Amino acid sequence: MPTPIQDEIAHSILLKEQRKARAKAVLNRPSSSVPTLLVTMLIVGLGAYLQGAYQFEAPMWVSVFLMVGVSGSVANMMDLWTTRRRLEAAIILLQLQQDSQH
Repeated sequence: MPTPIQDEIAHSILLKEQRKARAKAVLNRPSSSVPTLLVTMLIVGLGAYLQGAYQFEAPMWVSVFLMVGVSGSVANMMDLWTTRRRLEAAIILLQLQQDSQH
């Protein structure tokens, strides 16, 4: 019959392995520019539709600038989010590697 200390050690080892597997899965996932492209096109298309549906009283260059600016911002946010996830996964793996060396 396992003691509470043995249960705690087994639980700790299991948690480390789960974190390691999750981090490796994030790092091994291929990066793709398709979601970024789709979101950018969706925002530009939505902006063009709204430009036609609701008469936005501004020069054409202003509406184009707004659409491109918003779509670029959203695409950048998506790229930063994926980069942050990959960096966090790399940090987790490095921490686990450092813990296993001690």
